[in-house]
Amino acid sequence: MKTNQRLAQIKKRRKELEAEYDALVLETQMIYSTLLKEKIAAEEKIFNTINKQFANSIFCSPDILEILFSPIKDLYYISRTQAANKRLSELNVRFVWQLIEENELYWQQPSKLGRKLTKQISQSLSQYGLFFGMNIKDLLSKTQRCARLS
Repeated sequence: MKTNQRLAQIKKRRKELEAEYDALVLETQMIYSTLLKEKIAAEEKIFNTINKQFANSIFCSPDILEILFSPIKDLYYISRTQAANKRLSELNVRFVWQLIEENELYWQQPSKLGRKLTKQISQSLSQYGLFFGMNIKDLLSKTQRCARLS
């Protein structure tokens, strides 16, 4: 009889310990979840701050808009070479935004600018933080969004 009673006590204690263990696991999960959420929130805050600073530094510059809508002949390289100026005039490209909205392969075609001229213009554009194939609509919407954030 004593053995059966002792076995029953052990089973009862085992169930109690299992319940206690489950409670501790649940509590640990909740603590970990809370810490993780706090860490994610802190990282999101840092990310948003950095993202806003980056967006302001790149897209909110009035210089970008000024450059995009300036005549093509105002770019340093193009103002220095008659070949580039003449060829872009023939192609009816008057503003910088018209130049950068097409990708580099488009301009490298012999019927457009050719490889050498495209490479030289690309280097000139990179001085302003611009490149061939830029999405003008995205750039303008980001600029407007930055203006609202400021």
